[in-house]
Amino acid sequence: MRSIHAILLLIVCRLLAACESNIETIKQWYPNRQLAEIRTYEQGKRTGTHTGWWDNGQLKFIYHFKQDVFDGTVKEWYSNGQPYRNMNYVKGYEKGLQQIWRPDGTLHANYEARNGRNYGLTGTMHCKNLWKDDKQ
Repeated sequence: MRSIHAILLLIVCRLLAACESNIETIKQWYPNRQLAEIRTYEQGKRTGTHTGWWDNGQLKFIYHFKQDVFDGTVKEWYSNGQPYRNMNYVKGYEKGLQQIWRPDGTLHANYEARNGRNYGLTGTMHCKNLWKDDKQ
């Protein structure tokens, strides 16, 4: 009877170990052997912190995922190291301060996402200029 319990315990332990192995970390490299990115998946879904670098070694992105959707900060940079965007998410939805910069470093969007709405400079135009050019 004891040996049956020991065998069952061993089987359960191996099954649990197999479940834990559903977390997979994938690394990609540039041809110059510079690390390009590290991504983590759990049962095929994005999870945890995903980090990427430009081929010059500068940070390219840092993403945070839970169950295959953004959850936490999402940060991206241009190849020269200047910030491109800094976004915040909860369960896949924008929440809190969101910022996007142009390549010249000027702010393109700066808004707060709250209750499904955006407040502030979103960087988009919803209207057309009605003024005619003076030269026409």
